[in-house]
Amino acid sequence: RHPEANYPSLAAESEDARIIGVYAENTVAEVPDAKHTVVVNATGCPGLVLELAVLRRMTVRDTFGVKVAERAAGPGITRVEVPVSGYVEVRGNDRDMR
Repeated sequence: RHPEANYPSLAAESEDARIIGVYAENTVAEVPDAKHTVVVNATGCPGLVLELAVLRRMTVRDTFGVKVAERAAGPGITRVEVPVSGYVEVRGNDRDMR
């Protein structure tokens, strides 16, 4: 997606999980459903922009996987503070919100 921007994000998914790598600042990572999603911050800035289709629970982790924040958001566009080279786990159902 977006070859004119030198492909600012890449995504892959299986039946029950998705991973998105974001490489350019202010690129919107679309999370279209309640599938477990990991969004990696490969930008040089400490934040990501997510577009969530439904209410989601998010856990932000640093480069080493240490939890640095937890919150809920959505639906809509939201900015999430994610350390450079960190990631945010986005979960969507009651079982995942523990």
